[in-house]
Amino acid sequence: MIETMLAMAAALTPLAGASEPFTTRWNMTPEQVIATMPNAVATPASPENAMRSLDALVYADLKDGDVALHIGFHFTRDAKPGLQLVNQKVTDRNQCAAYRDLLRARYGAGQETLGTAQMKDLQVPEVDIEWKGTLKGEHLLFVGYYFPGTTEFGLCKLIRTPKG
Repeated sequence: MIETMLAMAAALTPLAGASEPFTTRWNMTPEQVIATMPNAVATPASPENAMRSLDALVYADLKDGDVALHIGFHFTRDAKPGLQLVNQKVTDRNQCAAYRDLLRARYGAGQETLGTAQMKDLQVPEVDIEWKGTLKGEHLLFVGYYFPGTTEFGLCKLIRTPKG
């Protein structure tokens, strides 16, 4: 009985940290995410929105602190899709540094890696900050792309996946 209750409590552990406004859990169905998240809407699967062989079937526009996000919820392609990745894109590139700082305040410095990424015909500077085993056991990856020759963000996002 106690083991069952502990298992149920673990299954209900929120996806995000306690100070975050998100209440989804890993393996939720698209319908459950829509019922849980304000402003969430269903979208048909499309190759353009897929990520890591997972389909983005739900989107929501929300804020984390003062940072506006466009969030894609990515699901397995099973008969009963389960949430396996959350892609949190910052909608205003001028908020990227603030979002990076918010995440570092919440999770610590993380492991930073500098490199380059191919975006269409252009090589752009990229920064990755990774947190493994956060309070909720998640794997988090902040990805920021800079305008070439500057330290000004052109785009940034946070990718969340379950531990594992």
